[in-house]
Amino acid sequence: MNNTKMKNWVLAVICVFAGSNQLMAQDDSLMMSLLDSPAEAPVEKVHSAFKTTKVINLQSTELTDAGVFDFKMSHRFGPINSGRDNAYGLDIATIRFGGEFGVLPNLMIGVGRSNIKSEKLVDGYMKWRVMHQTSDNKKPLSILLLGGVDFRNTRYSVNFKNQAGLDSSGYLFVPNSVRTAYVAQCIIGKKVNSNFSFEFVPGWVKKSTVTASKATGFGDYKNAAKSTSQVYLGMGFRQKLSSRTSLNVEYIPILTNKGNSVNSFSLGLDLETGGHVFQFQFTNSLGLNESMFIARTTDKWNQAGVRFGFNLHRVFTVIDPDFYRKPTMN
Repeated sequence: MNNTKMKNWVLAVICVFAGSNQLMAQDDSLMMSLLDSPAEAPVEKVHSAFKTTKVINLQSTELTDAGVFDFKMSHRFGPINSGRDNAYGLDIATIRFGGEFGVLPNLMIGVGRSNIKSEKLVDGYMKWRVMHQTSDNKKPLSILLLGGVDFRNTRYSVNFKNQAGLDSSGYLFVPNSVRTAYVAQCIIGKKVNSNFSFEFVPGWVKKSTVTASKATGFGDYKNAAKSTSQVYLGMGFRQKLSSRTSLNVEYIPILTNKGNSVNSFSLGLDLETGGHVFQFQFTNSLGLNESMFIARTTDKWNQAGVRFGFNLHRVFTVIDPDFYRKPTMN
């Protein structure tokens, strides 16, 4: 092999090694680039915008988990302006017992019984999430729909000169249609960050007010009852104070047919202790269900018509959460 051929072979080997080294360097550079670049955060649904399914009176953007029963006890004292004889409201008690159950991951139902104004109210409602806020902000809001109904079991007593005005038990006859109230609302909310959340709740409520003293004869409930439909815009805000406490504010202005109703305004403090959540509140609303605290609030803050109250929540798992998880393929 002459010198010229030897030089060519040497140059070829050098070129091969140089090329391979360059490729290896590029591969290493690419690998390091992949290792250095941060992985994209997984898209998750946003939870815990509020501590419980309620802000104070209003329903929040939260739902009871599927298969879980949330027992609720709500208590309201009388207004401060009820005077010293009533211990400024502490002698007066309004109570509601009820519960909520997560039927599906996006569907919850609730029922309750309360003694508001001795009306022996029974209420029920259904709450459905149609959109869930996500961490990537492609779904920036949580949107839920709520429909509810309540029924008054009260027997309305009245003194009639003509006893034909009474039912078979000696009480004013009031048909079920007058005893029933309805509510429908859309809950639109957002968890802005780990500390602050808000919601707006446009809605509609239909109620009937019964005044037994105005009835004059059998079936004369038309004189005793007044039916009213009202449109309102609820607002709720939550500011986290610590990992277990938060401050809540709520306001519900009535936009149509306000009549003698007063806008509900409430301040609350949520305190989580293990499996319990205590909600302490000051509000001018007596009612503990939607048709009452929205459409039938009459006390005013500037007249000391403020009540202290609390909600107590305790959750129980009824159905194993695995039941709702999608099966995986082996």
